[in-house]
Amino acid sequence: MLVISLKPGEEVRIGRDITVKVIKSNQGLVRLGIEAPKTLNVARKGLEADTFSENKQKSENKT
Repeated sequence: MLVISLKPGEEVRIGRDITVKVIKSNQGLVRLGIEAPKTLNVARKGLEADTFSENKQKSENKT
């Protein structure tokens, strides 16, 4: 795991297609902006399972 310190306005690039930017840092909370291809699913950990089951339900209702 890579651990780095960034100030608001600074960015990290992951490969060619993903940029993570620190938008705001305040009282132990960090707001990040993530630019990634639309084909890449980006979700906060813990929401992944909810998003997966939600999408599965929607696809099953279409058939």
